[in-house]
Amino acid sequence: MDILIDFANTVEDAWDFSGKYVLVGTSTEKLELFATSWKGRKSQHIIGIIKGNSADKWDIYTNRMYTNPPIQRSISWRDGQFTSRKKIFPNKISNLRGAVLKVVTFEWEPSVLYFRDKDGRMVYPFGIDIEVVSAIASVLNVTLQFVEPPPGELWGVATENGSWNGMVGMLSKNEGDIGLANLFLTLGRFGAVDYSAPYDAEVSCFLARTSPPAPKWKSLSLPFQMNVWLALLIGILSCGPVLYVLARASEKCGGENKLFQSFLFSELYTIGFHFRQALTAIPIRTNTQVFISFVGLYTFIITTAYGSNLTAFLTVIQTPSGMETIKELYKSGAEVSGLGGFFKGALASSVDPYLQGLADRFEAYGDLNRVWPQVLKGKSVYLHNRQFLEFVIATQFTEKGVSSVRIMKQCFSPYNIAMALQRHSPLKGKVDQVIGWMLESGLVRRWFLESFRRARRIQESRKVKEEDEEEEAESETTITKDEQQDTTVIPLTIDHLQGSFFILALGYIIGALVFGAEMCLRRSRNPKGSSE
Repeated sequence: MDILIDFANTVEDAWDFSGKYVLVGTSTEKLELFATSWKGRKSQHIIGIIKGNSADKWDIYTNRMYTNPPIQRSISWRDGQFTSRKKIFPNKISNLRGAVLKVVTFEWEPSVLYFRDKDGRMVYPFGIDIEVVSAIASVLNVTLQFVEPPPGELWGVATENGSWNGMVGMLSKNEGDIGLANLFLTLGRFGAVDYSAPYDAEVSCFLARTSPPAPKWKSLSLPFQMNVWLALLIGILSCGPVLYVLARASEKCGGENKLFQSFLFSELYTIGFHFRQALTAIPIRTNTQVFISFVGLYTFIITTAYGSNLTAFLTVIQTPSGMETIKELYKSGAEVSGLGGFFKGALASSVDPYLQGLADRFEAYGDLNRVWPQVLKGKSVYLHNRQFLEFVIATQFTEKGVSSVRIMKQCFSPYNIAMALQRHSPLKGKVDQVIGWMLESGLVRRWFLESFRRARRIQESRKVKEEDEEEEAESETTITKDEQQDTTVIPLTIDHLQGSFFILALGYIIGALVFGAEMCLRRSRNPKGSSE
């Protein structure tokens, strides 16, 4: 029996953890030692037979999972038969009778969020992963005890001696039973932990700065695309000459108004149509009247379309498009950042040459507070899964419906999200079954949306509380800018109309330049002292 106990404490030796074992022991103490060994704790079906207090009696003990004492007497054999009809090898995971399971996790929005009191202390966790493990706990009838890995270690990485730190390290050392926090199912952790069935899936995306809005003076050009502006310029330059040619050619048929037989007047006349100017001169001949009618119709459509579209561009913030593809990111030369070195391996192992190139520019950070300033300055893009990035954008970088960061359109490398379990954990079979029920019912997606809304409400309530405290401290009753802007009609400011004033300033400059050119030309034609 002692040799068997030593073998059960040896991790490296082979062992069928799903097998059924019958041991004959000399005492309950020896059975307890075997049941609490490394292999014994992970084997569900172990029974021990010990000689009873009479010659024809044998007591049969069975091991207990995640509770004390580690063994209990189940039935006895007496007079050639069992004393009861209990199952010798029952399913011990279906009901763990309130046993305590340690869940290794940490705050990682939106998978795991902490509700904190006013002093910043965690009151209780919530989020997608917490809902999943709580549902499993309800089915297994267990009590969850949440513990955190050492500060800064998070999921954990392999050390030089082959061991792991962080969450994975705690599970491999049997310091926790379940690990979760948006945990990607990857090959690198196999051998240290086992994974549950995946209950969610994600892709890796890049978080980049939203380019600053275009200057308001550009709004005057935004209602039309460049090809429309070129066509409009051709129309302005061509209408005057055509009208002039028609007026000059009409002399053979009775003559046109003398004003239209001036090239400069014809050009200014048609330009006036484009600017909705009142026209005093009326063409006489039918051919010029027909032409002017079509010019008027064409300019009416153009000016109406421009005026209608201009209002929207004056009042709506125009955000220029930034890089959206991995190729554009590679060519930009921007740094790629991430929390820890996990994503660097994902980039380097990709078959895409641009992703491999980004691995050379990858910078691992240990604190997100160091990453965000770099992203907001446009010096770096942050790489993580889409669900986390969407949550961060909505809760940290969105103000009045406008976000200062965005997710690039092209993502890569889909990952499954699962729980980590101790190697050969007896929980795996039942946990996988419960996860299957969750996926069939669509609960995971529902929990994500509920967690998202709940986190937003908590954040908004905190902001409102902070604003109320600031208002009480200031003791002011003035209307804030937010209240002034919260109206159904938005009054146009000088910022909206700055383009028109730029045109006026440009007119001053061009007028002054033309005046100077005319004066120079006049002096060159009439030198000082010459008679006119």
